[in-house]
Amino acid sequence: MNQTRADILLLAVVFLWGASYLLMDYSLDELDPFNINAFRFLFAFLTAFVVGGKKLFPVSKATVKYSALLGFVLVIVYFGATFGVKYTSISNAGFLCSLTVVSTPILAFFFKKQKPDKMLSVAVILALLGIGLLTLD
Repeated sequence: MNQTRADILLLAVVFLWGASYLLMDYSLDELDPFNINAFRFLFAFLTAFVVGGKKLFPVSKATVKYSALLGFVLVIVYFGATFGVKYTSISNAGFLCSLTVVSTPILAFFFKKQKPDKMLSVAVILALLGIGLLTLD
């Protein structure tokens, strides 16, 4: 995969992720957060199975173990985001979820001892300011 294609795919992810907040808000009028996430994960599983079916097997026990751990964390993240959209505004939920831009380098510093360079530090500060200006009153 070349860099241009990867960048286009990442932009598509950003657009779809942003649209998911609006769709969650609409869905919460009809369904509760548990149902929304059940449908979300069922659809994701079926899509992964159809797209990557034969590539999914054979799989090692270690892969299953780490995948289950990551899946559990992802379920908690999505439940948190869905309940956030239900009980606060879409922009506040988007703001809090987009703080991963800021928290990822901080977590990398504490857990992996990766000191961010000056450009990353400036980018994190600008991202935090930009997110705040876009979403806070």
